[in-house]
Amino acid sequence: MEIRIRYTSARKRNLAAVQVFPALGTNAHSAVPALLEIANQNISLKSRDSAVVALGFIGPPAEEAVPSLQESLREESTNALKAIDPEAAAKAGAK
Repeated sequence: MEIRIRYTSARKRNLAAVQVFPALGTNAHSAVPALLEIANQNISLKSRDSAVVALGFIGPPAEEAVPSLQESLREESTNALKAIDPEAAAKAGAK
């Protein structure tokens, strides 16, 4: 008897999830609260970064994420902040 287990790594799941957000763009604004929760939980750096990247693809409708993004100026946060609110990014010192 052979037992097969299909395993998909968290990295692949994160990547697959993020890949839909460029197509959805601002239409994905309802996902902002869940993405913020994922980013703030800090389950893993990759899950956090994936959520932040997705927020950036949503753009200005993700403005409720600005305070969280301003606190963490990692590259992914900086890019998302620039896409959501360029003025807030400049005030936070994002380059």
